[in-house]
Amino acid sequence: MVRDHLKLEVVRLYYLENLSQSQIAKQMDISRSYVSKLLIEARKEKLIEIRSSNPWLIETEEEKYLRKKYGLKKAFMVSAGRKKEDGKKEAYYQELGRVLNDILNAIVKDGDTIGVAWGRTIYECSKRLSTEQEYKDIKVVQLCGGLSQNQNSTFSGEISKNFVSVLGGDAYAMTAPAIVENKAYKDIFLKEHGISQVMQLWENMNIAVFTVGKCEQQSSLVRSGYIPEEMIEHLKNTGAVGEVCTHFIDKEGRCANQDLEDRTIAVPMEQLKKCEFRIAVILGEKRLETLRAVLHAGYANVLIIDEEAAEKLIQE
Repeated sequence: MVRDHLKLEVVRLYYLENLSQSQIAKQMDISRSYVSKLLIEARKEKLIEIRSSNPWLIETEEEKYLRKKYGLKKAFMVSAGRKKEDGKKEAYYQELGRVLNDILNAIVKDGDTIGVAWGRTIYECSKRLSTEQEYKDIKVVQLCGGLSQNQNSTFSGEISKNFVSVLGGDAYAMTAPAIVENKAYKDIFLKEHGISQVMQLWENMNIAVFTVGKCEQQSSLVRSGYIPEEMIEHLKNTGAVGEVCTHFIDKEGRCANQDLEDRTIAVPMEQLKKCEFRIAVILGEKRLETLRAVLHAGYANVLIIDEEAAEKLIQE
């Protein structure tokens, strides 16, 4: 009961009196870390829930810390509430999709070109998009080649269709494999009209939505046969921490293997960095090592992340 009383008082002072966590800690004679813990518990228990049609107007102290630490435009932490483990992932998908939807509704305008990567997390978010606005001349373009033989679908086609069904406009598919056998094959693919059209759209892209992957045997690129299992081990041994838009990177965000890079068909990372809104959607602590590299290199400037992974990132 004492803890519940403290929690309610902390919530009142933080959200209604606008005191900082440090000020609350001093006033209540408790540690700042304890204040932070009580606020996290309060959000999980839905004791307080603040929403706005414009997500840029609200920011928790944790989100502010992540924004400043990594030089982001904005960071968003989402909670699964008090869901049990078997329902937590679905709850996180729901909240990640809600926040992405709020962001897009706040920033999308007529004539925008939106780049989307593939993957389960982005697919689940795309299913939860909605808007009451009507846009003109929207273009949705894939950021990387597909995985035609993947055992678990990456939903690349479905993601673009979901975006277009809500925002309107046209979808442009990258009709090429994610990775080809050699650079000569890649050069041939890039001359194909449909693919060169996608590449031109990348140059005008102002919004990009993507996630990151770990360098592991369970990677979609390995399961699909595009990368041999032994190559994943070689990549890990030579410093690769994961991939973003099918580009394998090291802990500094640099290319981890030039030969593989020369065979990868995807938006160039330097091209991605020119995009105005680069939205990384992250679910799960196992992606943090890759995420750190992505944030360090500046590939993302908007972060949507689950609460548990965010707490880990803050503690580090």
